[in-house]
Amino acid sequence: MWFHSVLFNAGYCNKEKPKLYKLIGRHNKVFFIYSFKSYSFSSFNWLYDMFYRDNIKIIPHNLDEYLTPLALSTLFLSPGKPEERGVKLSKSRVLVEDLTYLSLVLEKKYNIKTTINDSNLNNCKYSSVSLHIENNSVSTFYKIIKPHLLYSQYHLLKRPILKLIFPGSNGIHNHSYISKRDF
Repeated sequence: MWFHSVLFNAGYCNKEKPKLYKLIGRHNKVFFIYSFKSYSFSSFNWLYDMFYRDNIKIIPHNLDEYLTPLALSTLFLSPGKPEERGVKLSKSRVLVEDLTYLSLVLEKKYNIKTTINDSNLNNCKYSSVSLHIENNSVSTFYKIIKPHLLYSQYHLLKRPILKLIFPGSNGIHNHSYISKRDF
């Protein structure tokens, strides 16, 4: 509801209240999802163009200008499953070089140290790499994003292991807050 009110106040959707859906997932876990439509503005096409070249996802080399604490908190709140350790910035088919750049931006701008984890790092251009926030930087990361979370979301900071999602080629247009894989 908060997100809807932000978009409505900015003029990006109508006043109609979001619809509430109840879904039952694996192990009879109940999920509640609010759904609403936003307006489409060609003025936002530059964002898509910034992150895609010839329909291939990239991390733009001016990302440091746009990677704000609010943007980091949005990555933190994106749907994802807990990983084995630390905080993981997941991605979908991003060049290894781009994740290396993102790692440098996080360290330079926010003093967040990361490691790139991939067993096939030397074998292919596109790899199933992930960017892990090192355990000694997790508290720094939390201090940066906490002011941008709602009080009701603070419990997410207490989870021992968390995952950040960098929207994928098909995920940038996904408005669901629950991954379809979880069902």
